[in-house]
Amino acid sequence: MFNNNCFIKFYNINNKLIRVGLCRENKFIFKNNDEYLSTEYKKYVGKFNEFNWLNANLEYSVNLDELFMSIELENGTEILYSNINVGNTYTNIDEENPLSRIEKILYNCEPKLLVSDHQPSELIKSASKDLN
Repeated sequence: MFNNNCFIKFYNINNKLIRVGLCRENKFIFKNNDEYLSTEYKKYVGKFNEFNWLNANLEYSVNLDELFMSIELENGTEILYSNINVGNTYTNIDEENPLSRIEKILYNCEPKLLVSDHQPSELIKSASKDLN
């Protein structure tokens, strides 16, 4: 998510919160000082700048016990809640990539839905037209 600080939250089969990550500018932090972040994620509100974003991850591999995922903006607005299944692909698309890379990502992922926190660029609109 660009221009927003977000919490990425993972839940188990009983819908219990089991993992929390921070997201900013398509980078992810799930650990601080080699320990997973607390599931008491509200304590990180307003503290995103205290983390080392230079060493943040560009991707996250979901564990088998993480069956549900939500994305919540730092202001408390939940913008996505989803069941993570085999066959469901979640990816971020950097609009700075060349058109050929964006087309390859969209072709391989075959998305049914594209979600953006801003108006998609003409590049994204052009690449996604061929998905129908």
